[in-house]
Amino acid sequence: MVSPAMLKGMNTEVYGEGHPFGDPSWYQAYNTPYYNDTHKQFRKLMREYVDEHIMSNVHDWDEKGTIPKEMYLEAGKQGTLALCIGRPWPEKYFGPSPWGFEPDYFHELIMYDEMSRTGSVGFQWGIAGGTTIGLPPVYHHGSEELKNRVMPPCVKGEKVCCLAITEPTAGSDVANLKCTAKLEGDFYILNGEKKWITNGIFADYFTVACRTGKPGVGGISLLLVEKGMEGLECRKMKCSGAWSSGTTYITFDDVKVPKGNLLGKEGKGFQYMMQNFNHERFAFCAMSTRFARVCLEDSLKFASKRKTFGKTLIQHPVIRWKVAEMARMVEATHNWLEWITFQLKTMPKIEAGKREHREASSSRQIAHQELSAQEPRGGCVPIARGWQVRAFRWKRISGAFLAVSSALFSKLWSSVLLEAMLKLGGHTALCKVQCTKVMEYCAREAAQIFGGLSYSRGGQGEKVERLNREVRAMAIPGGSEEIMLDLGVKQSTKLAEMAKMFAEAAPQAQQAKM
Repeated sequence: MVSPAMLKGMNTEVYGEGHPFGDPSWYQAYNTPYYNDTHKQFRKLMREYVDEHIMSNVHDWDEKGTIPKEMYLEAGKQGTLALCIGRPWPEKYFGPSPWGFEPDYFHELIMYDEMSRTGSVGFQWGIAGGTTIGLPPVYHHGSEELKNRVMPPCVKGEKVCCLAITEPTAGSDVANLKCTAKLEGDFYILNGEKKWITNGIFADYFTVACRTGKPGVGGISLLLVEKGMEGLECRKMKCSGAWSSGTTYITFDDVKVPKGNLLGKEGKGFQYMMQNFNHERFAFCAMSTRFARVCLEDSLKFASKRKTFGKTLIQHPVIRWKVAEMARMVEATHNWLEWITFQLKTMPKIEAGKREHREASSSRQIAHQELSAQEPRGGCVPIARGWQVRAFRWKRISGAFLAVSSALFSKLWSSVLLEAMLKLGGHTALCKVQCTKVMEYCAREAAQIFGGLSYSRGGQGEKVERLNREVRAMAIPGGSEEIMLDLGVKQSTKLAEMAKMFAEAAPQAQQAKM
């Protein structure tokens, strides 16, 4: 026994069941720079609610392919749906935070983490998938009339909003989507198809990416389509997993969408989607990492009681090796996820950043005038899934550019567009790959430890069996592994070039001012 005197001054605060690697390290008496008492309070609230109201029902809901309506209303009442849409807290449409504090991205991480203990992609995406990815474009780019009408019922769980981007022939290649909307008087006439749309079958609102103009990214806009509009048809799809999430095939046949349902400006839809991707992938990362941890924890618990050849599974070196491999991957991945969460928390908030963006715009115009004479025609810098921004080639930096004041660089760098999309986009893309690959590895190894029990729906191996079916539901949506790996390297390389350029330009800009 350890003497109590030896523990004096030591962190001994443990939360949860205490299984090795069964929870993030800050649950298990390890120090952390990220969490405070509000996070501990919120963690307790979420765990108790999940254990009491969700955990024992998830299997039945999944088998039935539906989640009871009262669960959406309860999630709305608790504030978890409002928490899904990112920062800032939508007080105007929900009211003050029900927890007595302004939540940050770590509170959102805790919510995804605790709810993912259910080991069900279907429940996670069913209860909040559409809200997480479909409602933010309305929140940030919708008209005041739209926001006042749509936001309150959605964040309160009374109605559901989904995101309709993917098409039968356009997944990651968003720039080539074929769904069209032609403006005729006061209405857009919408035609086309969307596929694999989460929550579509029971959604009340559809944030639809469509082509309103020229080919390529510059011709894409976002329209808010509403349930009941003539020509809108939804059909639930039969998929390998995530049965309660309502994956849907949607057709638009001359749907008349009011001009006022345009989100933001025409032709800016691709840009709005890019702004939403970091947060969407953050949610994927948080869920996938806990799903991997669920496989690890359940494997360890099962291996500690199941006996073969006269001893428990965990007493066999090969099983301990499997557990150790899962543990090192999960712990490393969660640390990366917390680092990204910290960046999201400390980078400028969108609403606050709009002022910085406007202040920088006039400086951009001045810079463009100075650079225009030196800009090679057709020069482009590829950014975020092929989005192309007119720019000069870095190797042809002119003296005129170097003379632009360092204040301009500061404003450019602090704008939401560059900060969120360029600085963090590559890391978020690579982290999503890491999280889903670790989930896939842990699901496979857990199945080996559970044996036949991982092949049976329900029972001891329920979560492991289900997560093995649902790995692809996390690995493909939000950007497939191949696209994310390529994007991560390209964006990080461009970011390094920009940082080097700024470092070289700042001293010369200072000299130009003297």
